[in-house]
Amino acid sequence: ERGIDITTADSKSLDRFTGRRFDLVVTLCDRVREVCPPFAPDDATVHWSIEDPSRLSGTHRATMPAFRAVADDLTLRIRQILPVLTTGQHKERSHHV
Repeated sequence: ERGIDITTADSKSLDRFTGRRFDLVVTLCDRVREVCPPFAPDDATVHWSIEDPSRLSGTHRATMPAFRAVADDLTLRIRQILPVLTTGQHKERSHHV
């Protein structure tokens, strides 16, 4: 619906990223935030407490509005954070949104 091809996308273990350097780490749900290891002491972090729509029960038709709402929310948040990323302000402090 959003024009993004995810046919080759897959989930990756956090272990795959251990020891790598990131400019910004964004966690999207409280459960992941609890288990997400720090990638480096100086990495900036952002936590977006977003409900996981895949945890809803019901038919595809019944749960689709929740997925669309999350996509809308993420689109808005990403648009807001992009200017911060391009100016480097995210390196100055951690954020909890």
